[in-house]
Amino acid sequence: MHLDTRVQELPTVKKILNTHLKTLGIETVKDLIFYFPFRYEDYSRVVSIKELRVGETVSVRGTITLVAQRRSWKRRGMITEILLNDATGRLKITCFNQPYLSKILTQGQEVMVAGIVRAGPLGVQMTNPTIEKIQGELTHTARLVPIYPTTAGITQHNLRFLIKKALACVSEVRDWLPFDIADANKVPQLHASLHAIHFPDTSAHFELARYRFAFEELFLIQLRSGLRRRAATEDRAHAIFFDQNTIKDFVARLPFELTKDQRVAAWDIVRDMANATPMNRLLQGDVGSGKTVVGAMACLDAAVNGFQAAWLAPTEILARQHFQTLRELYKVQHGMTVALLTSAAQEYYQEGVRPVKKNEVCALIEKGQARVVVGTHALLQKSVAFKNLALLIVDEQHRFGVRQRHALEKQGHPRGIVPHFLSMTATPIPRSLALTVYGDLAISSIKTLPTGRKPIVSRLVPPGKREAAYQFIKEHIRAGRQVYIVCPLIEPGLGEQTAAFGYNERKAVMEEYKRLHDQVFPDARVGLLHGKLKSIEKERVRREFTEGRYDILVSTTVVEVGIDVPNASIMVIEGAEHFGLAQLHQLRGRVGRSSHQSFCFLFADEVSEKARERLEFFVHTVDGFKLAEQDLAWRGPGDVYGTMQSGFPELKFASFSDTQLIATVRTAAEEFIKKTPDLRAYPELRARLADAEEAHFE
Repeated sequence: MHLDTRVQELPTVKKILNTHLKTLGIETVKDLIFYFPFRYEDYSRVVSIKELRVGETVSVRGTITLVAQRRSWKRRGMITEILLNDATGRLKITCFNQPYLSKILTQGQEVMVAGIVRAGPLGVQMTNPTIEKIQGELTHTARLVPIYPTTAGITQHNLRFLIKKALACVSEVRDWLPFDIADANKVPQLHASLHAIHFPDTSAHFELARYRFAFEELFLIQLRSGLRRRAATEDRAHAIFFDQNTIKDFVARLPFELTKDQRVAAWDIVRDMANATPMNRLLQGDVGSGKTVVGAMACLDAAVNGFQAAWLAPTEILARQHFQTLRELYKVQHGMTVALLTSAAQEYYQEGVRPVKKNEVCALIEKGQARVVVGTHALLQKSVAFKNLALLIVDEQHRFGVRQRHALEKQGHPRGIVPHFLSMTATPIPRSLALTVYGDLAISSIKTLPTGRKPIVSRLVPPGKREAAYQFIKEHIRAGRQVYIVCPLIEPGLGEQTAAFGYNERKAVMEEYKRLHDQVFPDARVGLLHGKLKSIEKERVRREFTEGRYDILVSTTVVEVGIDVPNASIMVIEGAEHFGLAQLHQLRGRVGRSSHQSFCFLFADEVSEKARERLEFFVHTVDGFKLAEQDLAWRGPGDVYGTMQSGFPELKFASFSDTQLIATVRTAAEEFIKKTPDLRAYPELRARLADAEEAHFE
């Protein structure tokens, strides 16, 4: 057996088990070794039967004195009853629907039993515990026992057995982490860590292994960021002259006054663009903070210098929104041209000039006549060529993979010149997370909302106040305002947590739409939007809501990004307890985008004390950065940035809140790059870095 041995070649792996293993991504012995547990059961405390106490999780060693099996008519299954004796007493064990136990367990057999001690009619007992025959080293009991992600057809026993066998090949695994880095930072060796992460002898043993893998996860991210920073200093970009008079004139003509944060961010950007070294900057701003106008100034600065700017947006609706906003902002700017290019639309705008035909837009981009080009993934097509692209803005960068971004960057350097890069995100990112994920970017933040915006009033609405909230909504509709109502699911019965497990079924958008349309708001115009609609239908509904053809839009979280309706003043979030703080804040940001007083109502039924604490914190906190920090602390990065920030690296062992470890790893990576910038002497590290890039560690 070797690392590249196929699991189907192992003697205990039958065809059907091999199929299930493949479902988990396990095809070789190496895959088994690197298939890590996601948690552990602590069965390390071994006690006698006399010492058993109700509620404790322990292991007990004893001899089987009875194995009996009977049918349960109530549960419609088989019940296996076992009596276990030791020198101090007797323990009854009951197992449901495990008839095979009567075939593998016999009277007089010595076993170890692990589980939770429960009260029974004749004393303490165990129900469905883990039972392991005592023959050599124990794997499933009397220790910290690994629990792996699994699927139907594979048991934890299957995985533990196979992984333990596979660990015999661990000496063949090459350690890619440089020895001097590991030694200087007291990082345990890979081979020992692999054994300990699967089958730790003690909690301390596990913690050392966890530290090893947390360190290497962060080291990969920081190394890649450091190499990018270094490469950026070697690249060349067009040094764009800061046209102070043009920018001053643009700002003076704006129908609103820029905030201090907007001015500082704009200055950071135009100052970076004036250098021949490519700008690499992240502009993060809370929802509605005014990032678009800052980006517009950067594009204008590039355009008046004779260059082109590309603005890449994740959705068609957001691209069109930016296009229309830029048209309005540039109306009084002589000669400014803006183009829109998506898979469904091509448009071109120049003040006082006739609209061009659809098929002419790409030609205008190639000739350099279209100075600012806004678009979706359609900009990445080979048929789209820029003449002199000098600035690339990527909106919601985390929604694009590494290759997608680089595909557009390459269009800027036919002569070895790369465009300046500005990444924008409306998701407030905690400082620790930004330093880790965006370590290669300079960061500008806009925290102050534009003048005239009123803080959104947020309320947690208990079931008894729901009707009063509906009445409040009706009054606002009569006053001409519009309303969002967001539900977590598309159809009933799709939630992981259902009433059968003690939870209420989450609100389903189609079911809720019918109820609201027919019963609650029969006189209102109610629209429906969800992810299963075809793109053309989604765009139609969004457009009609923006144009005021609907009073209420019942939707899933697809409204989270890309709809700007100043007339919408109420956001209702059904099943609010199922959302994280960061996502609640994104949804709340859909309203409060005009001078109208706006409201956010959280509808939540029967919430736990912990969930109520979280929702109350949200209701009383309007600062998105504070919410993001708290969400990170409470829920962890996987939950906070799971689907919303799908491009973020998936960390299994490290934590973005571990600022001390992040700082340590960052320093280690920077020192390593100074010594060996080309990594030529570290082929394993180069290969590992390539794998991480392939996985879109961004």
